[in-house]
Amino acid sequence: MPPAQDFRPVATIQETMRAAPGRPSLVARWISLLLGTTLAACSEAPRQEAHDEPAPPDACASLRGARFRSRLEFPAGLGPDGVEVGHQFLRFSADGRTYEWTREDMTSSGEFTCTAGVLSASAPPVGDRKPIVARFDLASGTLTWSGIEFVREP
Repeated sequence: MPPAQDFRPVATIQETMRAAPGRPSLVARWISLLLGTTLAACSEAPRQEAHDEPAPPDACASLRGARFRSRLEFPAGLGPDGVEVGHQFLRFSADGRTYEWTREDMTSSGEFTCTAGVLSASAPPVGDRKPIVARFDLASGTLTWSGIEFVREP
């Protein structure tokens, strides 16, 4: 049971009834009892629920310092035997503000914001320069970035 100081409104009513001249009416006593019971019930339930159910992890917070690799390989430039293929990589800073995207034979970086697993990133300095919109699905661990699926690296 919580300490008595959590029930200050009830104590205040009881103190007021004791301080009033004469004897408090039966109705005032019932109101005080009912109010005290209601406050006790309301203050107990949320505390128990908060301990029973862990808070859901935040998809955006889980990106801090994370590294991802594309599921598929893409053309990565010309080698001695023709076109070489490789994975694309994404790395997010530990402070959760910047990204680094390595693809083909170049790396670009910029700032991003994240809300509820939806990312909005500044455009890379090459290409069509459209802002990047991405989505991170915490349940599957899949990050879809500029239409490309990435998985978290260990």
